[in-house]
Amino acid sequence: MQDEPIRSLVYIARTEPRFTDAQLDALLAEARDFNRQQHVTGVLLVCDGEVIQNLEGPAAGVAEVLGRVRESRRIRDFAVMLDTTIPTRCFADWDMGVARPTTSEMLTLSNARWKALLAEDRPTDRVCRGLRQLRNFWDRHVC
Repeated sequence: MQDEPIRSLVYIARTEPRFTDAQLDALLAEARDFNRQQHVTGVLLVCDGEVIQNLEGPAAGVAEVLGRVRESRRIRDFAVMLDTTIPTRCFADWDMGVARPTTSEMLTLSNARWKALLAEDRPTDRVCRGLRQLRNFWDRHVC
């Protein structure tokens, strides 16, 4: 499993109805258990009925988690922003971390250049700008 490529997938979606804190806590407890079984890590951002989620891990595990997300009756307007392989996990310590960004922060992340690689900054860094912005947000607000 260690030599397997790391799939990184980021999607944006709307939730209906909006999650209450209790509903979000219940969802996270279940998601974290399932993610551990699939060897998937990542983060979830929730703001005013919109979510951005990053999933990373073995391709089959990410596909399993994504399948559950897409089957959810709560998810609407689902769009994949990024689906690529990365050299190392960005959120290795999080079975499913969660944060509540401001509307402005959420807009900035949803409009990030998700497909633009940072190769011009550091040739060995194959992480896209959007994923870098997400990691920077996470480091400033959660860690």
